[in-house]
Amino acid sequence: VFLTRNNGLQNQSVTFVKDSEDGEERVFLDPNTLSEDGTVAASLSGASKDGRYVVEVRNAAGSDWQEMRVIDLETGEATGEVLEWVKFSGASWVGDGFYYSRYPAPEGSALSAENTFHSVYFHRVGTPQSEDELVFRNDDEPNRYHFAGATEDGQYVVLNTSTGTDGNSLHVKSLEQPDGDWAPIVDGFVHHSSLVDHVEGKLYVLTDIDAPRYRLVAADPSDPSNQTLWQDVLPQSDDLLESVSVVGAQLWAIYLHNASNRVMRFDLDGSNPRVVALPGEVGSVGGFGGKMDAKELYYAFTSFTQPTSIYKMDIASGESELWSMPEVAFNPEDFVAKQEWYESKDGTRVPMFVTHRRGIELDGSHPTLLYGYG
Repeated sequence: VFLTRNNGLQNQSVTFVKDSEDGEERVFLDPNTLSEDGTVAASLSGASKDGRYVVEVRNAAGSDWQEMRVIDLETGEATGEVLEWVKFSGASWVGDGFYYSRYPAPEGSALSAENTFHSVYFHRVGTPQSEDELVFRNDDEPNRYHFAGATEDGQYVVLNTSTGTDGNSLHVKSLEQPDGDWAPIVDGFVHHSSLVDHVEGKLYVLTDIDAPRYRLVAADPSDPSNQTLWQDVLPQSDDLLESVSVVGAQLWAIYLHNASNRVMRFDLDGSNPRVVALPGEVGSVGGFGGKMDAKELYYAFTSFTQPTSIYKMDIASGESELWSMPEVAFNPEDFVAKQEWYESKDGTRVPMFVTHRRGIELDGSHPTLLYGYG
């Protein structure tokens, strides 16, 4: 079990590890020891499927340039391989290695040179970076960004291409036919789409195509770009569908409902919708990640009266228990947060969150701190 914490005075958060939830906690990665001035940031990226290795990613002095190192979890030591010239990348594992993205080694100063030909590579543990396999590079479009990730079952790898933040394209390739062509799922850069996973023979894609508030569709891997074959798994609703994950053979959908999060769980075909009971009626969530065969998951909940706290949920029962909460210098139970609505001059209903000490008389005499964002 890995957890990341900061005491509020540390330049960089520290990652701890326990051999089990009841095990003794020990420091696994303390970036504050990597430089005298505390300007080296380090965090963990993807872990191998067998739990043997994890990737450490380092950034120095606020730079986007990264270095990747592979940590052997049995020994707690780095394997010695260092991957350089990495930018805007994660680590997606398949078998004995992982996909990652990097630039060619720059000529001259890395900080002033133009960055072009962002490419995807596959690195096998125990080999030097010079032997990494080039998975994708577009010589005709040097300014595009490319990212690759494998489905949990290891059957497909998906290529995500973008020109920035405007939109993206998705292409897929079967790992059973590694020499095959990249089949498009979504082409062009008008829409925003992402692959959720490969589920029961279908590619689940979260997309805003014909759905500005997003929907989850199932695409046929043999003809994934044929939108006439797409099947709505979670159709567009009145609420913004922010994310979908597949955990414990269930779909977990995070919606934005009236400016706060609502979480729904569904069967894998989108049926049997259930509202997930959160620790509070009004708040924001994060997490809800895990494996297809997981029996439990973790999520974070934050509200106007409660600091960001981690909860552990039993998937079968749907019951959550508090796993970790920061100590704060007040009792959250002494305060109440509620949502009110105000009609603006053009008739638009604007939501407001009002937080105050529980039990005060609402007579208009109390000083108010008003904050707006839009």
